[in-house]
Amino acid sequence: MPDTVPTPAQAAPPQLALTVVIPVYNGATSIGELVAALEALTIDGGHEIVLVNDGSRDDSLAVCRDLASEPACRSRSSICRGIMASITR
Repeated sequence: MPDTVPTPAQAAPPQLALTVVIPVYNGATSIGELVAALEALTIDGGHEIVLVNDGSRDDSLAVCRDLASEPACRSRSSICRGIMASITR
């Protein structure tokens, strides 16, 4: 049987060295600075940032969605479930 090399579509996604989950509640004015500081880190193996907006009443959801346009950042949203539900989701 010949050796085959998987195509990019078949290859497994890369394993990241670190995932940072940040629960956000009314943090529109500060979350951008935190994400910028995390993105400036050099981490062997790569990292991702997951922002979990927990029913904020300020502009946090919009800020999280905007920050999620960065390659290493994702955004999720829930409805006031609390910090533990946010980080274990």
